[in-house]
Amino acid sequence: MKKIPSFTVNHEDLLRGIYVSRKDVVGEEVITTFDIRTKLPNREPVMNTAEIHTIEHLAATFLRNHPQAADQTIYFGPMGCRTGFYLILKGDLDSRDVVNLITETFNFIANYEGEVPGASARDCGNYLDMNLPAAKYEANAFLENTLNQIEDKHEAMVILKTNKMRRLCKCNAMRKTLLREEFCGGVTHCIGSIRLRHGAQLSWCSEVKFHVNVFTLKM
Repeated sequence: MKKIPSFTVNHEDLLRGIYVSRKDVVGEEVITTFDIRTKLPNREPVMNTAEIHTIEHLAATFLRNHPQAADQTIYFGPMGCRTGFYLILKGDLDSRDVVNLITETFNFIANYEGEVPGASARDCGNYLDMNLPAAKYEANAFLENTLNQIEDKHEAMVILKTNKMRRLCKCNAMRKTLLREEFCGGVTHCIGSIRLRHGAQLSWCSEVKFHVNVFTLKM
């Protein structure tokens, strides 16, 4: 069978961050799926089910009660590999559009006190598999290691390297070659684009024309 797009992403190079996983059109509405990657795939221990389950309950509750994002929120849930989460929102969105929202969400989790919403036999199918202290630890780690270090980068900051990349694009091995390029601190592979460190996305509109979306780490 044909591989689905998410299985063609090179996880060996994937970094922690916020990525646009896909965009779908449903009727007249665009919905955007975000890859919220909290762990380095295959390079550090994954989250245990108890903390990832707790983060799911807290984040879903926070987002569906958010004064601006509630109506946009379709889904928040864990990846099966336990290295992050998926967030699905209404709208044609980019990574930078949700940095503040995701930072708010993980701050809420890191500072949460009290009973976990929905952690009861009536409300949840596996309510005993919860660990609030571990969830708070993981949320704080993602804030410190990733979210609190993200800043917007103006398009002009990457223009200096595009001339070299234009030359590379003239060969048939464009994609393979670009994957080896060091660009703004590191690159990872995405279908039809090159993802920069911690969420920025570089797409080619033609052989020699580039467009930069968003953000990377402070350098």
